[in-house]
Amino acid sequence: MKKILIIVVVGLAILVGGFYALNSYIYNEKQQPNDEMPQEDSSVNLGIPTFEWAYRTYTEDEIPRSEISLIARYENEIVREKVIDTIQGDCNVYAEPDPDIYEGSEMIICYYAGLGHYFKVVETDDAYVVQRKVFEEATPDYSPAPEPFEAVARFSK
Repeated sequence: MKKILIIVVVGLAILVGGFYALNSYIYNEKQQPNDEMPQEDSSVNLGIPTFEWAYRTYTEDEIPRSEISLIARYENEIVREKVIDTIQGDCNVYAEPDPDIYEGSEMIICYYAGLGHYFKVVETDDAYVVQRKVFEEATPDYSPAPEPFEAVARFSK
């Protein structure tokens, strides 16, 4: 009986590890490299923006998904919207945002099945940059290394 229990536990561990590896591979294949980040025409003075996150949620293969967009509303009434990412899971406003987020925005967190994403807007000299950080859920015997934020989109100033 003990051998059967050990075989079942090892089998489940292999299945969970395989699912995680496949999920990570599929996620990484869908991501756009940073060097292909689209640039905007910065010849128009847009004014100071406020940013609003928007989510389109749906289910695909019984897995909840969210298409994340960011809407920029500028002082001169120009509105620009960009699709930022499509991820597994649901998103909401993060209650403890990083201190470097742009004051006219909110930081969000998205999560599903042990894998999550943070999204925030930071201001640079020439743009408002959308950054994403991937994180994994820790377990008693697994402590993943923290990932850095990476730029995934930009809005002109």
